[in-house]
Amino acid sequence: MPASVQVFDLRADNVANPLAVSGAPALSWKLRSGRPGERQTAYRILVASSPRLLAQHRADVWDSGKVVSAESVAVPYRGPATGVGRRNYWTVEVWDARGILSGKAETGWWETGPAQPADWAGAKWITPDTGAAYAWQDFVLDVDFTIKAAAASVVFRATGPDDFLMWQVNAAEAPGKVLLRPHAKSHGSFALLGETDLSPVITPQNAGAPHHLRVEARGSTVVTAIDGTQVDSRTVDVRTGTVGFRTSISQGTPEAAAYDDLAVHGLDGALLFADDFSSTPDSRFPGAPVTDGKLEPQGDPILLAQSPDAPLLRHEFVLDKPVASARAYVYGLGFYELHLNGGKVGDQVLSPGSTPYDKRNLYDSFDVTAQVHKGPNAAGLWLGNGYGPRFSQYGFRWTGPKQGILALAVTFTDGTRRTITTDGSWRWSDGPVTANDLYAGESYDARLQQAGWDRPGFDDAAWHPVRLATAPSPSLTGSTAPPIRVVRTIRPVSVQQPRPGVYVYDFGENFAGWAQLRVAGPAGTTVRMRTAEEVASDGTLDTATNRNAASTDSYTLGPARGVQVYEPRFTYHGFRYLELTGYPGTPDLGSVAGRVVHADVAGTGHVETSDPLLNTIWANNRRAVLNNSMSLPTDNPVRDERTPPGMDVQAYHDASVLDFGMDAFYGKYLLDLPPGTALPSDDGNAQLPDMGGGSVDLAWSLYEQYGNLTRLAAAYPAMKTFVDTNAAAYPGFIWPDDRGFGDWCPPDRSPNAGGGQGNPSAGDCFSERSIVNTALSYRQAQDVAKAARALGNPGDATHFADLAAAIAAAFNAHFLDAAGTTYGDGRQTSSILPLAFGMVPPDKVAGVGAKLADTILKKNAGHLDTGIFGTRYLPEALAKAGRIDVALTVLRQKTYPGFGYEIGRGATTPWEQWTYESGMETHDHAMFAGINAAFYTQFAGITPASPGYASISIAPQVPAGLGHVAASIDTVRGAVASEWTQTGCRFDLTVTVPANTTATVTLPTGTRIPVGSGTSKFTARHCA
Repeated sequence: MPASVQVFDLRADNVANPLAVSGAPALSWKLRSGRPGERQTAYRILVASSPRLLAQHRADVWDSGKVVSAESVAVPYRGPATGVGRRNYWTVEVWDARGILSGKAETGWWETGPAQPADWAGAKWITPDTGAAYAWQDFVLDVDFTIKAAAASVVFRATGPDDFLMWQVNAAEAPGKVLLRPHAKSHGSFALLGETDLSPVITPQNAGAPHHLRVEARGSTVVTAIDGTQVDSRTVDVRTGTVGFRTSISQGTPEAAAYDDLAVHGLDGALLFADDFSSTPDSRFPGAPVTDGKLEPQGDPILLAQSPDAPLLRHEFVLDKPVASARAYVYGLGFYELHLNGGKVGDQVLSPGSTPYDKRNLYDSFDVTAQVHKGPNAAGLWLGNGYGPRFSQYGFRWTGPKQGILALAVTFTDGTRRTITTDGSWRWSDGPVTANDLYAGESYDARLQQAGWDRPGFDDAAWHPVRLATAPSPSLTGSTAPPIRVVRTIRPVSVQQPRPGVYVYDFGENFAGWAQLRVAGPAGTTVRMRTAEEVASDGTLDTATNRNAASTDSYTLGPARGVQVYEPRFTYHGFRYLELTGYPGTPDLGSVAGRVVHADVAGTGHVETSDPLLNTIWANNRRAVLNNSMSLPTDNPVRDERTPPGMDVQAYHDASVLDFGMDAFYGKYLLDLPPGTALPSDDGNAQLPDMGGGSVDLAWSLYEQYGNLTRLAAAYPAMKTFVDTNAAAYPGFIWPDDRGFGDWCPPDRSPNAGGGQGNPSAGDCFSERSIVNTALSYRQAQDVAKAARALGNPGDATHFADLAAAIAAAFNAHFLDAAGTTYGDGRQTSSILPLAFGMVPPDKVAGVGAKLADTILKKNAGHLDTGIFGTRYLPEALAKAGRIDVALTVLRQKTYPGFGYEIGRGATTPWEQWTYESGMETHDHAMFAGINAAFYTQFAGITPASPGYASISIAPQVPAGLGHVAASIDTVRGAVASEWTQTGCRFDLTVTVPANTTATVTLPTGTRIPVGSGTSKFTARHCA
């Protein structure tokens, strides 16, 4: 009898063919069968060192033998550990419900990455040695300057703050004259070298106009020109040093000047350094303000920073044999790109992932077999600032030097191996990225490109040596998180010119990423791209939601002929609109493109209903989750924050794990922020149920969705500690109303709301803190009890179940009114959470549900009155009360407050607050996206009845007035789908259940029907 089961989608640690597994992987597979009710009765895992051996069923690494089990998710590998870079090929055989062996399955593989320092073959951490990189003796300095008060002073040949030359153009020292006053400062003492009357070029009448200064230093001779006219030549002491600016007081007037287009060339014309001050803050002159693209330094002196903003590091090597395979294991801080033989390695961006850098670092792994070869080769590292010192104090920051490590492991065709590593022989230089910052943007000067820097044979004689650096943490492990990639390219839908030379593009949707520019023009032309979520009434950018993020990228054209293409590499923005200025000629819709960037997570869920507004709500929420998924979840991609929001994730992760494959993404997040952990500078929130407690619920949710017991076991100790600590801190179990955040950001009901427009004073985000934190503490105790049962700890399970019951009893005694129909102050969330969490006494559910529905429909006119937690659980609460129709009424509202109002205002992602304007606002916040879970779990009715969807519940909630819902989830066991149509009193339901699972279908009539795998159809009489 032929087999009826096919095995497919083999995964190790829920990743297809991973390059750097740490330890023993968990192996998973899916089953496909055309036979209804099919299931697996046994499996056999075979692991071999080559595909040939595996094809011969010669499992020379590990053979599990036949295991009688239906398990197909996160099955532990129990074979021997294998060497770094060794590929393990594996497959699985399964026996079906009739005991028949499956046909041949596909082959998967995994490799083990470096896990111990010895695995790195002596690779060293390296960083640019900047000792003499920005110090020059002979050069030509050019800079534009404008005196705003008294004088402009340019510093050069500076060896430190007490030793330098300073050329000052002074309009205050001598009445009726403007003077060039050269100075030398040695060992802290100033000497005036002379004075030159500049009246041939600068007078008191034009002193405040823009001028150009050129200083040529050649040995002991310094020649000075202003506005193209030589005004001075003198002999000075020869010294080597850097450049900068200085301010002081002249004749009682504080000096002030603005500078632009600073450039230092060698005497041979080679460009040594340039800064057009297009970024703010300017990384090369930290602390000096930039206004309208001009530096306005204040200090004595302000010197050029001696750390490069985006250095290039390179190394050449020769391979003397043909290459069979090659792997690159690499890590660079803050961001990095790896280059080999003229090309970037891999397609991921904004690497490495953000972590607590002093605790653990996640290297990336690449198969680079096709990028190295016998003969000369070259490797390069391009480093950026990443999450550097200017990043938010509430995020993980790297404040050390830019540094990297690389092990390039090559296996030759004769079986021998060689590893090329970072060491002291590498060299470095500045590159064309002159400034990069997550908030400010990136500046790129194509005139500074060094063609061929990442190819063998490049002349790096003028480059500088590197030095060895200290490892940032004791832990360097392979990353299994989904890489960040450019996942889509979108075209603008329109371009307008609200002012001469200012072009504003609309991409039609809010997204995270950057713009790609196509431009042709003269070398030295600078084009600027500034982003925002909104436009003002006059068509110009409205940057209010950017807050202090400049969000500006600039590109200075190089000498190449024809169209030049640029896009940033070390920054990103959240935006819909792009302002283009400085463009040579007239740009069109083809001049820019939007590059959508986020963690490359698979889309696993889909929803479609008969109501276009519901479909848009789902799509907008889904888009916001993606825009806020980088290497960590972010609060928003727009303003100067973008930090991991524990509270937000707690409110929306139930939705994101249905919309997307978030196993590895949230697995990393749990290691970065385990239960009871606060963000940097935020220790006071570590033990809050609404903040640090989010990871308790997340750990259980991941197990429920993905079935990985090992990950749950790793999180369990912290889960227990968190819940027990809070129970001890509040023995009465009721949280005070002055701690935590509560139902964050409910609608503003004051006059500031202005019908939804709001104003800068609108918004009062703290709400119902005691009720929310007490209810969440109940849920978290429940989660730990369930985890204890799953892990086989019956004593713990009883303890935490009893604790949850005690919290619920205290909650009802404290908050439930005498009539038994409402909680707390009666606001919606006060009843939503206890209903959704199952805290309401069974005999009170009907009364509490009826009162909640009445509050929504009458007091709030059918609108929500909820923050992030109340909104998340509103449909669940109303479903338990038998009033899912009220949830539909709320979702369909098109006036303030509600998703429909936002969409009517053009929103393509949910706002931070329900008003358009507020005291704290972006229009791309995922914290309200949690309601997407209800489209799957309530309207379609799909929930896991056991972890990893080994069994499934399908119980759709059917509100009056909604004619059709279709939802599907690609689970770890295969696709689950629920699709229903309500026509008059006829209800039709089609469900799809993957092989090796079972489901219980509950019709709106209450009839429960067990089904096996396959597609089943049901019809019932139901008048919604």
